[in-house]
Amino acid sequence: MHELENAIETLPTDKACGIDYIHNQFLTHLPQNKKMQLLGIFNRIWRHGEVPDEWKIGLICPILKQDKDPQQINSYRPISLLSCISKLMEKMVQARLVYTIETNEQLSPTQYGFRIRKGTIDPIITIEHVIRRGLINKKVTIIVFFDLKAAFDSVDHMILLKTLAQLNIGGEMLSWIISFLSDRKYK
Repeated sequence: MHELENAIETLPTDKACGIDYIHNQFLTHLPQNKKMQLLGIFNRIWRHGEVPDEWKIGLICPILKQDKDPQQINSYRPISLLSCISKLMEKMVQARLVYTIETNEQLSPTQYGFRIRKGTIDPIITIEHVIRRGLINKKVTIIVFFDLKAAFDSVDHMILLKTLAQLNIGGEMLSWIISFLSDRKYK
């Protein structure tokens, strides 16, 4: 229940709901007995490792970019609206996954993105340190930056799952993630 309540507290109430029309504001006002029922549903899904098909449907809404020609398809940014209940359970699973990986120190200390107690300033400080050390030692420092377009959307799921397995992520966690990533659809 503690995990569920923590996840509910972090739900943004100004976001649109998905295809099930259940809004985060509704979830943030659930009485305790309904939270217990929802937790029971989440626990059954977790034990069986089967994410409901309805949670895997994204409703795509094209949003016109600022100062762009509405007649051009590239002027629109697609927004995928997903089930808020699905996103709530996803938050709970993500918290467990982060806890497991961080507790077991399975990420490189130079991995800064999406980490607790690490921010955008940390890599800048690291780069500055490397440059200063190079200057002091009269060395040349070369830095190459890559901007991978649609990097998140192009992640190979099989490689991701293999990496998680190599990090000793298995059992119910891996089963849930496999189901979560499989057979996704959009309208």
